[in-house]
Amino acid sequence: MTLHKTFPTTGRITEHFTLAEFACHGGAKCCGGAAPIKFELVEMLEELRARVGAPLKINSGFRCIKHNKAAGGSKSSLHMLGMAADVATPTGWTPFRFAAEARAIGFGKVIKYDWGIHVDIRTW
Repeated sequence: MTLHKTFPTTGRITEHFTLAEFACHGGAKCCGGAAPIKFELVEMLEELRARVGAPLKINSGFRCIKHNKAAGGSKSSLHMLGMAADVATPTGWTPFRFAAEARAIGFGKVIKYDWGIHVDIRTW
């Protein structure tokens, strides 16, 4: 997989996010921390951060096939394409309100959970 837009392969990729935040967390038993994340996703998360007015914690960004399977992800999960992220609800926000802000930005799909939201940049 390749990055959709070019940005550094390590360190800070936008004003508030680092590539490590989006890296696969499957450990040594999978890809070892790859992070081919789509820049459009990160740009939209920057906009969400600005609307929220607080840092966002990325629980899951890119997942390799092995990690996605271990995490119980769908066989067609957009995490495996670097097009999705799971984001914890910021302090002072409800998952409902947080999801509403994400929808207002125009993410392709927003799924609300008790712990936060899943967002992706699908166009279908």
